[in-house]
Amino acid sequence: ATTVTLAGGGAGTFYTASDCTGSTSTITIASSASTQSYYFKDNTAQGLTHTADSGSLTQGTRAVTVNADAINKLVYTVGPSPVTAGACSTVFTVQRQDTYNNPASPASATTVTLAGGGAGTFYTASNCTGSTSTITIASSASTQSYYFQDNTAQGLTHTADSGSLTQGTRAVTIDPAAINKLVYTVGPSPVTAGA
Repeated sequence: ATTVTLAGGGAGTFYTASDCTGSTSTITIASSASTQSYYFKDNTAQGLTHTADSGSLTQGTRAVTVNADAINKLVYTVGPSPVTAGACSTVFTVQRQDTYNNPASPASATTVTLAGGGAGTFYTASNCTGSTSTITIASSASTQSYYFQDNTAQGLTHTADSGSLTQGTRAVTIDPAAINKLVYTVGPSPVTAGA
């Protein structure tokens, strides 16, 4: 018999059974056989090279690509906070991910509805032009970006929605701009003489 050591599984696990039970790092090719099978499961989308080693034998290698699972949720990967009132924000980025947090780029585009902007406005361009309430993640991409401007100092929660996908959320604080003026917020009139 030949004992074979398996490696190159990255974040994944090798198994002896087709239902991915019986985790292992070795398999044994019986004396009466020329082959032995194993199974593999990995939650991380990545490129791997499985290796099969046994002493002085030339190592066996197999390139394995682990693809993302079906889209499950929308996640903010970038989102500035705080943003200064009246200023165009730096970029906000929404990503499609699978259940295992892998970026997903399926064959179809995803239209994402933006909300939670309070008194502010969402934009498609980095100079805050092209106001919008939706963005589209292209079929070949996992992310799409937008920009935001708000003249009102406040706390917000941006949301990114698309059908049955789990909603993406991003807390955003709008800070006041630089001091510009003095204003009376209270001032009675008329005032009674002597009072």
